[in-house]
Amino acid sequence: MARKETKDKAPIKLRRKKLANGNTSLFLDVYIDGQRRKEYLKLYLIPEKSSTAKEQNIKTLEIAETIRAERIINLQANKSEFFQKENKTLNTPFVKYMEKEVEKMKGIRTQNYIRRYTTSVNWVKKFDSKTALKDVDKRWIQRYLKFLSITPGKYGKILNQNTIHEYLIYIANVLNNAVREGLITSNPTKSLNVADRPKKYESKREFLTAEEIKKLIDVPSPEKYNNIRSAFLFSCFSGLRYSDIQQLRWEHIKEYKEGVVIEKKLQKTQNMLNLPLGKRAVSFLPERKGDKEIVFKLPKSMATVEMYIKLWSEFAKIDKHVTFHTARHTFAVSILTCGGDIYTLSKLLGHKKITTTQIYADILEETKKNTMNLLDTIEL
Repeated sequence: MARKETKDKAPIKLRRKKLANGNTSLFLDVYIDGQRRKEYLKLYLIPEKSSTAKEQNIKTLEIAETIRAERIINLQANKSEFFQKENKTLNTPFVKYMEKEVEKMKGIRTQNYIRRYTTSVNWVKKFDSKTALKDVDKRWIQRYLKFLSITPGKYGKILNQNTIHEYLIYIANVLNNAVREGLITSNPTKSLNVADRPKKYESKREFLTAEEIKKLIDVPSPEKYNNIRSAFLFSCFSGLRYSDIQQLRWEHIKEYKEGVVIEKKLQKTQNMLNLPLGKRAVSFLPERKGDKEIVFKLPKSMATVEMYIKLWSEFAKIDKHVTFHTARHTFAVSILTCGGDIYTLSKLLGHKKITTTQIYADILEETKKNTMNLLDTIEL
């Protein structure tokens, strides 16, 4: 007669979660008196492609089982307080939980990202500053999105769909973190219907032609704005984002026999970038200083930078909405116009996915089409 398997009735179970990179994350699944939480151990099993990897996994599992045994002992000794910390956090107003996330971002995320995230927190505060983390559900999120779509902002304007879409992403990220911490079992944003979600529209990616760049260079400017000018023009010929230029130090710029190269971890993706610089890009670099010195000393306020670029482009009689990010678009389109391929451009821009780079090929095709249409205006 077959022997029945004995089910593990322990209140704390060791479970596994497969990750996208092929590793497996280990976590504790705690269920007691109708309450559940997860504790991620920050321990990982790796693919067993060698005997060394297999041995490492055995040791990792032993550590995880030791932690599980300790948690069971602690639970039996002090059952009433086991969920106390989690319950306190769950009863915290959701907006307060979001504010704590802002603190964690400092020193990791860019100032611009933190600024936008903080603005979204202020919108949540304006909408509902009392609802607890545990009470944020699909209905709450639907009401929040409706609020964003009908409530005028700082200058009396209704938020556009792209901004609302961005704020929903911030909410989703915070709730994903709450799931990872074992505070909630699922992210309610994932249950939203397509009709509930704000539609994201592709904004027009402006870029400058060689003639327009020359116009900008020819416009005289007060000396105090020289760093902004140089940084913008440097971006036109290097493709670096504002956040990376803002933190660019001389130690990141290496001079080799073959030429000048930027070797730097990108702020947005955390990928390492190895970017060869052409002579034109190098010409916009200021005089070299100490390795730890910032290359371009830019204003702390992004608004100041964008205000100057707006005025600068107006003086140059450029009829386009020019922002600092226009420089990066200019670099991308210029590379493709000169015969560069999408794959190489993707590497130069530091994109994780080549589909992100594809948008520039589409822009180039549209430009070609518009140019050909000019032939139809010739009178014969």
